[in-house]
Amino acid sequence: LDEIERAELHGATGMALERIHAADPATEAVSLALHFTAAGDWARAIRYRLLAAESAARTFAHDQAVEHFEQVMVLEATHRRFVGAVIDVATVQESLGDELLMLRRWAAAGARFRTSLDLVAADRVAPARLLRKLARVEERQSRYVEATRRLQSAEAALREPDTDAPSAWWHEWIDIQIALSFVHYWQGNLPGMTAVDSRLDPVFEAWGTPIQCSQVHAARARSGLRQTGYRPDAATIASAERAVATLQDHPDEFLLAETVFLLGFTQLWADRFTEAGESLERCLRISRRVGDLAHQLRSLVY
Repeated sequence: LDEIERAELHGATGMALERIHAADPATEAVSLALHFTAAGDWARAIRYRLLAAESAARTFAHDQAVEHFEQVMVLEATHRRFVGAVIDVATVQESLGDELLMLRRWAAAGARFRTSLDLVAADRVAPARLLRKLARVEERQSRYVEATRRLQSAEAALREPDTDAPSAWWHEWIDIQIALSFVHYWQGNLPGMTAVDSRLDPVFEAWGTPIQCSQVHAARARSGLRQTGYRPDAATIASAERAVATLQDHPDEFLLAETVFLLGFTQLWADRFTEAGESLERCLRISRRVGDLAHQLRSLVY
């Protein structure tokens, strides 16, 4: 077959697969992307490569997700003049940054978040969210001063509450406060944690999502650990328990691993060894399932 015949055959195969798997194209997304790439059907190639990336991310196959997202960006950059605006580049860059962050590839994740930040529309929430994610990159590397500066910039980007989209505004504001409390915890800054809790207390139950409410309770547990010198009292243990209970019905297993670890850690320092062992074993199972190496190691150590 010559080059034109091969391209036509790949295109016909891709179209046939697309019809057969119309109800659930994600199962054949990689094959579809390969066929349409070989056929020179760049719009479909990009669409199915993006679908493959999103499917891999949902199943915690982070290396594969990164590979697919990177291919999306290559295809889009190379063939943009032929296909136009097929994807939201800022969103894809952010998603790629999320996956790189999961793989602890700090510099690469930060670069993608910065690229996305340069591209986002001139609203308030998206820049604040990306600045918060850049703070996460710094916090994960124990660069707490830089993380604090990023979070302060994120809060400044939000400005006053958005009356047109109040839920989105408050959700991001609450996420920034939770992230700031975590940074204060690593710094041993108890007054900072207390100040954050004072800001969150009047609003988090009214405006926060269940996941955010869980993480406010987790922040209170960490604050209690600092305040009691790691001899947790009943209120600290109750906060850790409530953080896990509030998160149970929500599908963020990375966050669940972190929160269950906090409960086991708190139970351990309260000399509740049987319960601590059960919680840490549970954290180990979850973190193995989702590929969270940090919490696998922490669970094994404690």
